[in-house]
Amino acid sequence: MSPLRVWLASAAVVTASLLSHVAGAEPAKRTVVNRVVASVDREPITWFELMRRAKPLLPQIEQVPEADREKAREQLMRQLLDKLIAERLIAMRAQELGLAASDEAVERALQTVAQRSKRTVPELLVEAKKIGYTEAEYREELRRDVLDLLVLAREVVPKINREGLSEKEFEEKVVRAKVDFLNALASQHSIEDRL
Repeated sequence: MSPLRVWLASAAVVTASLLSHVAGAEPAKRTVVNRVVASVDREPITWFELMRRAKPLLPQIEQVPEADREKAREQLMRQLLDKLIAERLIAMRAQELGLAASDEAVERALQTVAQRSKRTVPELLVEAKKIGYTEAEYREELRRDVLDLLVLAREVVPKINREGLSEKEFEEKVVRAKVDFLNALASQHSIEDRL
């Protein structure tokens, strides 16, 4: 949602409240259905987006002992928000580089995930649905992963000296380099976190 739409929605609520008050009516009870939880270069990340992404993971929180559940939920939401911010940063960098995750690349990723999990694509999509993803949501998740890999392949991996490293050591170096890369990207953008 653009900042203008967020502002318009807020203005509509305020206007409705003022009109009902001026007309002598009791102000309606307001329920916040959506709010901005963070922004990257003034592009909002909303509570709705965060909850949509959390939906497949929330059942895991129910497995946590009740005394620790709220803390586990807060940690999950913080991790997801950090992931959403990182995805925005990666998407912005991909756009600057002219990179995009094509439908064909997403389809290949879907087939790769299915093969690695020893399932067919339809079976994989059924499993995704069981944990709360629609097919479109799962494909969008894969699209974000493909875009992430494209940017890493262009910006991070070429800078790592692979010589003498085992596959595990190389993967660990890539993970550390990705964190450094994201920190560098974050320092170049305006990030506001309201969670």
